[in-house]
Amino acid sequence: MKITKYLALFLLAVGLCGFVPQAEAAPASSMTRNFIRNATISNGFEIMSSRMALQRSQNPEVRNYAQQMIEDHRQADEDLRNTVMSSRYRMRGMANDLDQRHRSMLKRLERASVQDFDWNYVRMQTQAHDEAVQLFRSYANHGGNPTLRDFAERMLPTLEEHQHHVRQIRFYR
Repeated sequence: MKITKYLALFLLAVGLCGFVPQAEAAPASSMTRNFIRNATISNGFEIMSSRMALQRSQNPEVRNYAQQMIEDHRQADEDLRNTVMSSRYRMRGMANDLDQRHRSMLKRLERASVQDFDWNYVRMQTQAHDEAVQLFRSYANHGGNPTLRDFAERMLPTLEEHQHHVRQIRFYR
């Protein structure tokens, strides 16, 4: 399946392309805009790469982890959308796509051989969750919007659990 199909499925399922405060909404700091954008990209990448893992991996540990990522990150996206709306930011698509780095990662994963797929997926999920934990921790500690700061604090334990879990996956290469 091509990446564009994964991207289309993600955009249809989640309905999030990014967020931008509108003129009538409260102004957002660049830190807040970056947090929202990067959290959205992170969720999207984790969902799309995990869908690919469900189709390509034969490893039950990888498949179970991937299913959990899809469920948890769909919920995280919904919670983020609700939090942004309750913060009086108006949602408007910033882009209909992941950023270039995450698109490249998905392409590499898509091209990975059967023997290398699990290793690449686990490596990318480890990196993605390390980045997500850092992003959410930073916003929880220093973010300017109290509602989004609370959201970041609530999400941190789940992201840290994902971070720990992905490091425990055994696979054979």
